[in-house]
Amino acid sequence: MTTALCLGTAQFGMEYGLRPVGRPPKKPSRDEVFRMLDLAREGGIEWLDTSAAYGDAEILLGDYPQGSAFHIATKQMPNRFEQSGGTGLELLSTMRIEYQCSVARLNQAPRVYLFHSSRYIFRPELTDAFLKFQNSTLRVGVSCYEPEEAHVAIRLGMRAIQIPSNVLDQRFAKAGILETAQARDVQVFARQPFLQGLLLLHPNELPDRVQQAHDVVRAFQIICAEQGLTSVHGALGFALTQPGVDYVVFGVENGEQLQEDLAAASHVREGFDRIPFQTLADNISESIVNPSRWK
Repeated sequence: MTTALCLGTAQFGMEYGLRPVGRPPKKPSRDEVFRMLDLAREGGIEWLDTSAAYGDAEILLGDYPQGSAFHIATKQMPNRFEQSGGTGLELLSTMRIEYQCSVARLNQAPRVYLFHSSRYIFRPELTDAFLKFQNSTLRVGVSCYEPEEAHVAIRLGMRAIQIPSNVLDQRFAKAGILETAQARDVQVFARQPFLQGLLLLHPNELPDRVQQAHDVVRAFQIICAEQGLTSVHGALGFALTQPGVDYVVFGVENGEQLQEDLAAASHVREGFDRIPFQTLADNISESIVNPSRWK
């Protein structure tokens, strides 16, 4: 199995990710978004990951003249079904309206449609309705935060999951999710290869809310230097060589970053599995690997 790149689009629609102290993230212009999509297409990227929650990202993708060149994975608006109740038909009708709104914004039907709120995987009335969307051209699933969510999605017959996976966060691989998904023809989209940019920052330039990651980020970058790798090459190479991952979802702020990432991906060498990145994830705190815990 060959792992491919999938361009994430959260940055297209909103300010997203970590930056050094004093340099906040900046949402790219429409022209810059289209330039990045041109570069992605020319670089062989075939998949885009987006969401109804990513500002105007779906609209930008729908307005891109060569949008049909890409397959799209999108997500339902999060927190959409907080109140229990409603019949199955009512829930299905609401979901169908949401789905059609995404189709209209994207100007094409997605190939993958995910719950953005992972806790919905534990509500049978929602999963029963959501599974009715699945067919030969559309896989449904969930954007997971915990391995148990992925286990449930696979057990229910969903055919796509998105998971966090990087040199610091290897929980899903250790839980056997990747092997199970591969055996059951479940597409795996692995997001956060750079952990929202954390792995690429100089340890002395970390924002206050991620100071707890100083030592492990430094350790990662030392390993990269010893192997003759940049941080981008090390992080992306690790992500692309994980058995059982179909697509690595990565985000960029501009065309230059995208070109750097494409160059790094094209030079992933054999032997990444022998680089001692695995030890970085041993006994690591969730306050480091889970961005929702960054304060």
